[in-house]
Amino acid sequence: MTYIEAMAYINTTPGKAWTTLEEPSKFQGWMSNLGKIIEPLQKFEGTGFVQEFKIVGNWKPSIDWKPTKIEHPHSLIFEGYGTALSKAIIAVNFEQIHEGTQFKISLSLKYKWFAKIFAWVLLERLYLRRTMETRLRKTVDAAKTLAEGRQVSGSY
Repeated sequence: MTYIEAMAYINTTPGKAWTTLEEPSKFQGWMSNLGKIIEPLQKFEGTGFVQEFKIVGNWKPSIDWKPTKIEHPHSLIFEGYGTALSKAIIAVNFEQIHEGTQFKISLSLKYKWFAKIFAWVLLERLYLRRTMETRLRKTVDAAKTLAEGRQVSGSY
């Protein structure tokens, strides 16, 4: 299993951050750093979304994400299934700290039996873990930028 997380302080309330980040047009702006969104989200409370990841060469596995736990405006959990994954979880948390929000995203990936060795070698021992950590950091930074009302540049 692979687990990574990233955090940022957002200079706005959890409710305002939540409302901004769940907008479909803005959602793609910050979540696309992890992977290309090929089926967009409608709202956090609505349908899920499909995300395509570029892993190695032309291999682009996808994950079908569905919201499984929603506690507006504090936490949101998406559960996903896809190529080589028996289960993936993205947890998004908005915690009130003073006048702002501690924003945290964690990603955990549990692999299907046939992919465990491959995933361990690529994700834990070679370059992909660092790549995923960098992409998650960019995702959190882009969310912070959008939630604070600034423009995001670049993605996936």
